[in-house]
Amino acid sequence: MGRNWTFFLASFAHSFANFAVKKREFNRKERKVQFHTVCTTFYAVLRFSASTSRGCAVNGLMFHFGKNHLFLNFFHFSFDFCILSSIIPTRFVVFPFIPPEINMPRLEVRRLCVFWLFVLLSVQTAAAVPGENQDIWRVDLRAVAHLNADGHNFLKLKFYRWQNNRWQLSDAETFFGTQHAEIPLILFAPGYSLTTQETTQVGLGIVRTFDPNKPCRVLLWDWYSDKKGIKIRRDIRNKIPIADNTARYLALFLKELKPQSKACLFGFSFGSRIVCEAVEALWRSGQQPDGLRLHLVLSGAATDQCWLAKGQRHSNMPEIVEKILVTYNPGDWVLRYYHLIYYLRCKSKALGSVGPPMRSIAPEHRNRFESINVERYIGNKHQTLSHVRAPAFRSRINTYFFFE
Repeated sequence: MGRNWTFFLASFAHSFANFAVKKREFNRKERKVQFHTVCTTFYAVLRFSASTSRGCAVNGLMFHFGKNHLFLNFFHFSFDFCILSSIIPTRFVVFPFIPPEINMPRLEVRRLCVFWLFVLLSVQTAAAVPGENQDIWRVDLRAVAHLNADGHNFLKLKFYRWQNNRWQLSDAETFFGTQHAEIPLILFAPGYSLTTQETTQVGLGIVRTFDPNKPCRVLLWDWYSDKKGIKIRRDIRNKIPIADNTARYLALFLKELKPQSKACLFGFSFGSRIVCEAVEALWRSGQQPDGLRLHLVLSGAATDQCWLAKGQRHSNMPEIVEKILVTYNPGDWVLRYYHLIYYLRCKSKALGSVGPPMRSIAPEHRNRFESINVERYIGNKHQTLSHVRAPAFRSRINTYFFFE
């Protein structure tokens, strides 16, 4: 049993036991308040366990499970603890080490809440530090988002390296000069409406799911996906040419890898579109490095399902790819409206919503695809870490990310 669930069971058992012991001594009104305290304690600790745990089998009961942003976790912790401190006038029953006979003033309770909030915040921040064998980089493409992808503009890309819990400016020569063909490169292309800070948080969350003893190089493909304006449909349509141009930069990047390199391209939502377009452009150019081993992981892909069919937009992509993992979610509430990108009555369906069309894919490419329905693990969420933390996904990390 993990640390979070031990905390949860001890806290709830302590609260319920105190309610049972004191039941005869309370009148009806006091029993109602105490029972409400038990229920609120159960709710807050359940939220705590859901927010900090790395995986749980009953995530359907936890709508706050797998939150991507550390600030939102801190906000919800503050909200829960403020509710508890306001309804409990004498003592704070969430902490099981406080004896029932000790009465605490409300001011001391709030101070104790603030102290534990900072403890939780520091624990989550420390957990984001990668291991010694995990080399994390970031490529900033925001300055070249509207420039044509060619060799001249490719030199304008900014490379950053994660050192001492911050990004340190580096360059392309250092990145390619320190690359080792035997160490897998894991490239993550985020989806729509993610800032640089959010991309960093999601990327570090993905790294935490890896075995710290296995060496790898992680590259965050930080493209210009920031949300602009209040009309989401118009903004997404404006991001389509930017994503396609970003894919051409990724194709140029793949050409610079050393021979016999191993690269896993992980795309989520719009990032899957970038990954597929880049591999397709690499196939058309015919300039892929010798012996390059490619794996693709497409999660919640915001691309047309029919594009993988024979003779369609991405039909040639599997020829230079060893394995392709597609995680789809029929209940995804975002991809449910994917067809609105085109027009109201369009019948196009997202790959991340219905999975790959195996019958339409070329017969020689079908054995390279593997699809997983993650709806029973994540519900209707459209979040990167929700897909990554799904047990079916985590069991395949070594196969697709580390080429084992």
